[in-house]
Amino acid sequence: RTPLNSIIGISDILQDSQLTSEQQGYAKILKKSGRSLLALINDILDISKIEAGEMVITSQVFQPKELLDDITAIMKSRAEQKSIQLKTNLSSGVPELISGDMMHIKQVLLNLVSNAIKFTSRGWVQVDISKDHWGMINFTVTDTGSGIASDKLETIFERFTQDKSQKREIIEGTGLGLAISNQLVALMGGERIFVQSHKDRGSIFSFVLPLSPVNIGAKQLKTIKQSEPSQTLVIKCPSSPISDDLTTLIENSNSKITIVHSAADAFTTLQQKGVDYFNSILVEEQLPDMRCEQFIQQFYLHYDNNRIPISILSS
Repeated sequence: RTPLNSIIGISDILQDSQLTSEQQGYAKILKKSGRSLLALINDILDISKIEAGEMVITSQVFQPKELLDDITAIMKSRAEQKSIQLKTNLSSGVPELISGDMMHIKQVLLNLVSNAIKFTSRGWVQVDISKDHWGMINFTVTDTGSGIASDKLETIFERFTQDKSQKREIIEGTGLGLAISNQLVALMGGERIFVQSHKDRGSIFSFVLPLSPVNIGAKQLKTIKQSEPSQTLVIKCPSSPISDDLTTLIENSNSKITIVHSAADAFTTLQQKGVDYFNSILVEEQLPDMRCEQFIQQFYLHYDNNRIPISILSS
């Protein structure tokens, strides 16, 4: 993944340079192909972890509302590019706080929402969280898109499978997302992802998880989070004039740090630990493989996430 991140970074630099329109087209293809290959590698690594029994399912206290807010923040711009309305709904019966693997729940929902937006040309996509009579938490993604033919409803969960009846220009991705999501749901205690769909009438994807309510208030949760050390990713050159006093300052502010020495190493660390692991990122103005502005641009292209503050270090 590290060489691929470097290739994608170089393509960003090329697009910002003085190129002819034809060369700009080549750089755009290079970047798009690099990102597609990187997504494929990430999906294959996830599948490998699941098969090897190395996919770790954790449990943390989180707010369902915060989960929906994150989904909206990440996917809103993609929906707006297609003039599609992205809606969320949190039913009144859902506990204010629940315990579960928020990172993997978010991964599954993002995959379902991304697919819904991809195959919807007009109308809306909606994410619902509700609680059933048995106390189980239901997650549902509904769209007004092109729908799926009845004979394809089961095969879409197979690896490297895509609905070939869709228009060629909207078929993209690895064909692994639904297979991975389905297995993640099973690992988190659910049965599977269920789908209802009719051709040209939209689709409904849903899954149910046994998530426990947590009997503490939101204020108490905020206090707990504030007492936990935050995680900061520092990206700086090995020979940087930025002194070690910076490290001491960060650690004294109840924050644990991870130091890497290039943008490529930073993206590898973010993929290994998960982007939600870090609370903030500090990046030096000039890195060995790219400038900080290019790193920040590439970060947002990869994660579509503007909730992590990124600060620039200048010597």
